[in-house]
Amino acid sequence: MKKIIILASGLLFSGLIYAHPGHGENFMGAFMHPILGWDHLLTMLVIGMMVNSYTLKKGILLPIVFVSGFTIAAVAGASFNFIYDATNWINQATLMTLILLSVINIFNKTISFNFLIAIFGGIGLIHGLAHGLELPSNQPAIISGLILSTVVIHSIGFLLCKFISKKFSQFIRYFTLASGFIGAIALIQTV
Repeated sequence: MKKIIILASGLLFSGLIYAHPGHGENFMGAFMHPILGWDHLLTMLVIGMMVNSYTLKKGILLPIVFVSGFTIAAVAGASFNFIYDATNWINQATLMTLILLSVINIFNKTISFNFLIAIFGGIGLIHGLAHGLELPSNQPAIISGLILSTVVIHSIGFLLCKFISKKFSQFIRYFTLASGFIGAIALIQTV
């Protein structure tokens, strides 16, 4: 818990509004982008972890819908990357998704799964648009790198939660709440 507080305090007093560097000009740069960007990394880990809240057959739909929305919005966003004024509000929206995932985790069992699917699709659209607007152009190699990285991070989140939650049953709850808190601090910095 002390590490979480120290990290959150560091974020609160740092000038770190945007969490990560650019996408690079190639597949590998794009692949590393979500891994190096803590906002995208935390969001995608949480989504992977939430698969464990349901049967695998049902839970796997959450990251599938996220990746689908992400892909559609990344391609569309790359086509409209001349809209530079949108970058700040879309980055704020990505931070809000961390807060939203925390709230969803608290009320997870009371939310309709179909509604949850729609929310995860929306979160994917927001993250895809954030990446698409920042791309140098609609390059398939860059978008493919982002998508593959997203799938890998979801898988790591799923496996991490699957193994750690056996010893620490509240792991996903604490991880999600800490992620939401960090997202809220970063969001305050952008206002």
